[in-house]
Amino acid sequence: MNERIITMSDHCGWGNSIFWTDYSQRKLSGFMMSKPVVGDIIRANMESGKVARFRVDSVEDVRDPRDMFFVKVSDLGYE
Repeated sequence: MNERIITMSDHCGWGNSIFWTDYSQRKLSGFMMSKPVVGDIIRANMESGKVARFRVDSVEDVRDPRDMFFVKVSDLGYE
C-alpha cells in the first residue's frame, strides 16, 4: 500500500484546508482537490508540541462543494 502523508499545517488556506471537527471522535473535515483516501496518514501538531500520526479509516465525499470531505481517523501514536 502506498499511503500518502498529509501534514495538517501544510493545508490551512482557502480551498486547501484540513481541520478537526470532533477530536474526541477523531473526525476531520477539509477542502482539498486531492482528497485523502483510506490508508493515508495525517500528521498533526498537538498542543503538547508533539506530532501525532493518524490513519484515515473512512472518507465521506461531498458533492457540493466537490473538494469538501469528512474523514474518520485512528491513532498511530507520536513521531
